[in-house]
Amino acid sequence: MWRCIMRSWRRFVVFMLSLVMLVSATAGCKSGSKTATTGKAATAGKATTAAKAGATGAKTTAKTSTNPITGADLGPGEDPGAGNGPSEEPAEDPSDEPDANTIDMGGRTIRLVSLWLPPAPDRESLLGVGTEEYDAFYYSLQEAEKKYNVKLDLVKGSSTVRNDFTNAVLAGLVPCEALETTNTHPIPNLALQNMIIPVDEYVDFTSPLWSFGAVNSISYWKGKHWGIASGIMYPGQIGSCVIYNKDIFNQEGIQDPQDLMDQDNWNWDTFLEAARLATKDLNGDGVVDQFGMTGSYDRFINNLIFSNGGRLTYLENDKSYVSITDPKVIKAVQFGMDLVNVYKVVEPLTYTTKRNYNNRAEIFDQGKAGMLITEGYDLKYRIQAGINAALAMLPKGPDANVYGNVMISGRFFIFPITLTSDPAAGDIIRVVADANCSWDKSKSFWQGERKVYTTPQYGTERDRKISSQYAASVDYPHEQAYPGFPGKYQSAVLGVFSGQTGLGAALESIRAPLQTILDDTINK
Repeated sequence: MWRCIMRSWRRFVVFMLSLVMLVSATAGCKSGSKTATTGKAATAGKATTAAKAGATGAKTTAKTSTNPITGADLGPGEDPGAGNGPSEEPAEDPSDEPDANTIDMGGRTIRLVSLWLPPAPDRESLLGVGTEEYDAFYYSLQEAEKKYNVKLDLVKGSSTVRNDFTNAVLAGLVPCEALETTNTHPIPNLALQNMIIPVDEYVDFTSPLWSFGAVNSISYWKGKHWGIASGIMYPGQIGSCVIYNKDIFNQEGIQDPQDLMDQDNWNWDTFLEAARLATKDLNGDGVVDQFGMTGSYDRFINNLIFSNGGRLTYLENDKSYVSITDPKVIKAVQFGMDLVNVYKVVEPLTYTTKRNYNNRAEIFDQGKAGMLITEGYDLKYRIQAGINAALAMLPKGPDANVYGNVMISGRFFIFPITLTSDPAAGDIIRVVADANCSWDKSKSFWQGERKVYTTPQYGTERDRKISSQYAASVDYPHEQAYPGFPGKYQSAVLGVFSGQTGLGAALESIRAPLQTILDDTINK
């Protein structure tokens, strides 16, 4: 009898415990967060939970303070899930998670800071500023707000915003959810110091929306993507290229580079011929008034190397090595020397003065040079300056099988590592990624009569066709941001151009110092 009583008691206890667990689980579901855990942006692939954002680095606890970038209070009461403590939520089974369309941010605000916005108090300033990228970005942000029940607070940062970002992260703060910057700012420094979040876990970079050209390569370094391409970028844009003055070409009877591209005959020989025909003493005073080409010293040197399939560094077993003495590089530098000293077709300030962004094209805009060695984004500005301009890819060097297509600098959004203390960090990254994906043709603002990326400021239909055709192959050589690297090799090459040193001796003299720079910074 006693055994029967004990057996009945145990059954009763088990029943009551099961009842308590059922009631607790039901209550938890009713009071849960609105922010859904979802899969990668722009993909139907495997999902991940927002709580897993902290897996990218050591979690830090954000402190109550004033935001050094926006001036907003970073205190715990700022808004729900603002990232003031590490998440204690366990990771869920990915197979049970909904897709990206189910993200509901519950009306929270995500702060996006940019250096390049028009100086106006609200996002409406994006419209009508003269570039369609801004219009497309505006509409993409607007669409994302409705889709994810979120407020995307896009603000213009101060001139110190990059330093403010770094200092805030070092202090354990979340300065903003995302900062738009150039690729030479976070790579390699912030990535090496584990101050920003690799985003591969949250965005599918193999999907059609994220796998092409600058959209994919701009933030890619050492096997990871360190940010999201800016929605203000023009994804149909090529990298290194030649922009030429069609009036000068027609006047001098020079064959059109686009025609030469169609014939697969745009190479160093036809490029040199065009430069020689464009170089003129117009008034007979013995001084050249119109040059074959112009530009800034960094684009001039780099693009000659890229046009021959050369690179300044190469990656092997996750280590970077100097390739400055590669025969492809040597041939390119020698060709540059001949353009300057033998054929004398290069406007002198191109290789004697370190021009900045604002004056790199001044000679071209004055109609005093036939070609500008630059990047694809420059075409609209040259047209706006009143030049009848068109673009062509860099001419193929003798060792190149394809047209060189490299960008030195571009813009993307980075996410502070301190954001991993926010349980919604993963969803924040996904929402920001989709908001920036202004090139997604399925979005509603692409429908109807509105057209983007098609106005005359982007050149003719032929210019746009070239851009679209080669945009998918844009690459970013991040060595331009390696501390001390570009200055040392460019100074050596400029010395060669000016006749101060010989080519072989100059390149060999900087090979070991450049490798030391790589070993002391990148290869640690």
